[in-house]
Amino acid sequence: MRQTCFYSKAIALITIFTIILSSCASKKMVGPFVTDVKTFPAQYHITLPYTNHCKTSPIVQLSINGKIRNFIFDTGATMIISEKLYQELELSSKDTTKITDAAGNTQKTPYTYIPEIKMEDVSFFNIPTYILKKQSNTFWDFYDVDGVVGSNLFHNSIVKITSKDKTITLSNSADIIPKDIKPLKISYSKFQKNPHVMLKCFQGNRKANIEVLFDTGYNGLIDIAESYLSGLKQKRIKPEAKCYYGASSATMFGTSKLDSIYTFKFDSVQFNNSALNNISASTEHRAKIGFEVTNYGEVTIDYIKNRFYFNPKGYPEYKTEKVQPISYLPKDNSLIVGIIKDESLLSEIELG
Repeated sequence: MRQTCFYSKAIALITIFTIILSSCASKKMVGPFVTDVKTFPAQYHITLPYTNHCKTSPIVQLSINGKIRNFIFDTGATMIISEKLYQELELSSKDTTKITDAAGNTQKTPYTYIPEIKMEDVSFFNIPTYILKKQSNTFWDFYDVDGVVGSNLFHNSIVKITSKDKTITLSNSADIIPKDIKPLKISYSKFQKNPHVMLKCFQGNRKANIEVLFDTGYNGLIDIAESYLSGLKQKRIKPEAKCYYGASSATMFGTSKLDSIYTFKFDSVQFNNSALNNISASTEHRAKIGFEVTNYGEVTIDYIKNRFYFNPKGYPEYKTEKVQPISYLPKDNSLIVGIIKDESLLSEIELG
């Protein structure tokens, strides 16, 4: 994978991975994507190192047909491969299903089955996967990844993400579950094992419980769903006085619509017996917490018993970052301006 991290490439890398992969989180799934994936051996414990240069989502290495390949590890997605890999493996597509991305864009997408994927010495068999067509997947080659490994591959596992040593552990043994940490209950997307949890958000003495997707394909910290605005208003939880206008994300099949974007300041966001303080969250099409949260605690997802653990012990406290005046979106192999947050730039820069 390319190691260069100049500022312009960092923007492109962060933006493209954040928005394309978070689009997978909201797919409405039908077809074979909730079928059990068999493993050999039946009991397993795998520790995968990951890279995330320039603060991208985690990239791990898998073996398919004896060749090591780079995949993005995305709890908010299903399995996806590039059209190039699909052709190389000489697979046959089974059918198409209609899927909806994070911005509400809908498209029919073919799927297939990968006979075997290996992680270390463990084999996963007959994995259903979507095929992302050429016009949608120009970032595959540029960033040297062949696809996305999503929740339907490891939905019978316990997954632990440890950013201190940059590893992801997959096991079906409860031995990796942290002790003395009160878990959150996990619920799932209707047609997929994408994990959702309920967080408590405090603004002064006002509290709101919000359901968010844990989405490692999103490399930010937290987004609030646009549909939550009226409920937050009823709880007297208010956004900042200033709102922005623009397209907040580009997704698998296009970009989000131009709309008002609100930012909320929370005194704390609680994960049962731990919390992150002084959090900013903007409105998006879907509510989610992203991979950035692993910088402040070890995350364990027990897909077997539907539990989510956040353990901040030994990790740094969250510190509010400076808001960038412009955010970018990828379009046609280039970057466009998505949102202008500095009013002094409005006369100089146009959206798009």
